[in-house]
Amino acid sequence: MKTVSNFGGILGLFCIVLAAGSGTAFGGNPALENEIKHYIAVFESKNPQVQHETIGELSWKGISDPRIYDLMEAQLLHGYTERGHAIVEQMSWLAKGLALSGLDKYRQTLEKVAAEAPSQKLKKHAKKNAQYITLSIGI
Repeated sequence: MKTVSNFGGILGLFCIVLAAGSGTAFGGNPALENEIKHYIAVFESKNPQVQHETIGELSWKGISDPRIYDLMEAQLLHGYTERGHAIVEQMSWLAKGLALSGLDKYRQTLEKVAAEAPSQKLKKHAKKNAQYITLSIGI
């Protein structure tokens, strides 16, 4: 019986050490959280060139934290009706970024942009990326 109670104590101590070493009480990944904070700052900055490069990075990172993609969505919804080469280019990249999230919650936004954007290029990218989300989640 003494062995079982010692095992419980050792297990408890192991869990405390594991949680302390992970950086959070629930075993979160502080390096990943710092990376997410970096991406949030990028999309709060509204710098199109940096955002374009970051969307390229996100394409192979596999990060789907909505805190990042909600910022992309807000920018896309704010600018998709504007005209001009630079803004259409930026909105097209944001549409791609939303699809990279793999989250169905952005499909409706992409479908709205595909239906209502004045730019044919942006419509095409939004439609393609809405379909990408549909395929990636298996609807």
